[in-house]
Amino acid sequence: MELVRRTIERYVPLRDTEWQRIAPHWTEHAFSRGAFVSAVGQVEQRFYIVKSGVQRLSFPHDGQDICVGFAYDGSWSGDYASFVTRKPGQFDVVAITDSVLLGIRHEDLQRLYSELPIMDRFGRLIMEELLVGRGTREIEQLSLSAEDRYDASGGPQPAPVTVGTTEGHRQLFAHDTGDLQPVAAEALSRS
Repeated sequence: MELVRRTIERYVPLRDTEWQRIAPHWTEHAFSRGAFVSAVGQVEQRFYIVKSGVQRLSFPHDGQDICVGFAYDGSWSGDYASFVTRKPGQFDVVAITDSVLLGIRHEDLQRLYSELPIMDRFGRLIMEELLVGRGTREIEQLSLSAEDRYDASGGPQPAPVTVGTTEGHRQLFAHDTGDLQPVAAEALSRS
């Protein structure tokens, strides 16, 4: 559970007494490779922090599965919009490697928001981060080429990932995934 505390403390400082009230609400969940963490049409029951593994976030569109991102060690995972709104999700979140996630149920998080002011602040800061990230992504989608978006993503990479260039292709996930192939930067384009 130290990962949960470190993650929360990236946003807000916690006193030990606050942590003692928060920690029991987080539980560990294991997902085998290929298992659905979240599925389109289902209401997300938990929001997760990735302890280990990689998950793929996608949605169906015109008979295709459109990948919008990945979650990996230390990052958030799950269909956050469904979690917050309590409406059926629009995303599939699938474990592409065996994964261990630390999750909190919606009602428990809401209770912590109302009982602990520091947690209410934590929730607000997450929302701010997500909104800024979404705005940035929208600008990048409209103004950058697929290659430039890929290069600009340069954030933290999951541990099992080898990133390299082979004949104009990017090796996205060359370790522990088996079925994923090199992807040309152009394939990341929506056009």
